[in-house]
Amino acid sequence: MSTGKKPLTLDDDRERLSGYAQIRVFEGDYDRAQAQIRTAASTWILAGFGGLFIAYSEHRPEQFSSELLACFFCFLATFGIAILWTVDQRVYQKLLHSVFVYGLAVEAQNPDLPQLRTMINLNSGNIGPYISFYYLGPIIVFVLLSFIFASLDGTFLGYLFSIASFGSLGGCFSMSRAWTPLEEMLVSFNDLIQSRTTSQQMQERMQMSEPLRKKNADGD
Repeated sequence: MSTGKKPLTLDDDRERLSGYAQIRVFEGDYDRAQAQIRTAASTWILAGFGGLFIAYSEHRPEQFSSELLACFFCFLATFGIAILWTVDQRVYQKLLHSVFVYGLAVEAQNPDLPQLRTMINLNSGNIGPYISFYYLGPIIVFVLLSFIFASLDGTFLGYLFSIASFGSLGGCFSMSRAWTPLEEMLVSFNDLIQSRTTSQQMQERMQMSEPLRKKNADGD
């Protein structure tokens, strides 16, 4: 009884191309979901700064100081961005990496397929940490502003909002340590992909699958 792993191939070229294209459909769904989340994050960031302007405008509630309201808006901004960051990177980025790694495995076993993911992985690597700066930068700004406003306000409630803002930042860092980087997913996927995703092997596949190979060296 054979225990060998079945290759990630299909019987017919049409089925192979259809299955390969379906992987991109899943990637596109997750890409669009992440784009919507980042749009919401941009809106939330602008809303946070808008709240700071309201806190110092004549339309603020009279019973609260401007500094206390500013601390409150900084907390709301920090907490909202932290939630969006978590959903983006913890949920959708993980799903996207899973599909991407599977597509990379399919390309590794089928060098005649377009090596798009191989090229992306070879040239860009893991860009997840850089994407996180999109969320991390505004969070740090709002946390610092919260402490500044709390020191100006001098009330317990102001410091409480500042500590809560800092806690949101700390929670994001704590959860981000559990996020699986792309490299770890590549290593843990299966034995086959481990043996075919070194830089040298990916470069060899890229050379083998160069589009039309210049039409066989311009028709020889």
